[in-house]
Amino acid sequence: EEFITSDESWRSMASPLTFNNFFGGEKYDARLAKKDWSTPGHHDTDWSYAMIGTYRGKVSAQLLPPVQEGRIHLPKITIQRSPTVIDYDFGVTIGGYWEIELEGKTGMSVTIRGTEKCGDNQHQKSLTIENQLHWEGAHNKRYYYRDCYSQYVLNGNVTETYKPRFFYQGFRYVQVTLSDPTIKIKRIKAIETGHFQEPVGTFTCSSLYLNRLHAMIGQTFKNNFNQGVALSNPNSEKYGWTGDVHLFAETADYSFWLPALWTKWLQDFGDAQQWAGTS
Repeated sequence: EEFITSDESWRSMASPLTFNNFFGGEKYDARLAKKDWSTPGHHDTDWSYAMIGTYRGKVSAQLLPPVQEGRIHLPKITIQRSPTVIDYDFGVTIGGYWEIELEGKTGMSVTIRGTEKCGDNQHQKSLTIENQLHWEGAHNKRYYYRDCYSQYVLNGNVTETYKPRFFYQGFRYVQVTLSDPTIKIKRIKAIETGHFQEPVGTFTCSSLYLNRLHAMIGQTFKNNFNQGVALSNPNSEKYGWTGDVHLFAETADYSFWLPALWTKWLQDFGDAQQWAGTS
């Protein structure tokens, strides 16, 4: 039997990920990246020694399948708003993140934001030159569209590729803002993420409307049951409201094999519960 544990002999250093928040996005400065830092033989003499912390929780195995990448979507519509602002419409609302390939000089940056809404319209619609993307949805005094984005600072390589590492969002439309109009975007795509539970049921009938509705229900499940949490909305709140699951659980069980998910979900209640029974 062998134990591999962390202690004060381990080393650490600041990462290129200078900001990260589950609700607010992330910032990645590629100029700070260390080449081959995770490979054998890398010299870590300039790294600091790790500090020993304390942990009171109980470590247990993850019940859910790992979060994986799923379908990839390319833009259906691209609109150049200005020399430094570009809007993209991927044609479908997903839970996931964006990946962008670009070229530019060291220190230039791109800011990427996603939203489910086009203008003030609550329904999906194709992006046009007249329709601006919507950033003003407020909840608990926080503008969850406007304040949620990822930012990438270029290191000046010939071609650089970026996608968020610890952040995901619900979106159909994406806006990219360039710090300099000479930055060249070579490609951008939307990538679905999720646990991708095993299907256990299907539905089809002679009504195209009902078939489309069923497909939308399945997509909604994948978008919201993401990152180990049953969320109310992957774009805005990202809260595990229990009422949403209560209403949707029976529908989900007809389509997916979910014993592990519900077990984990109930364990989350116990983890969050305080002595008086509230969370």
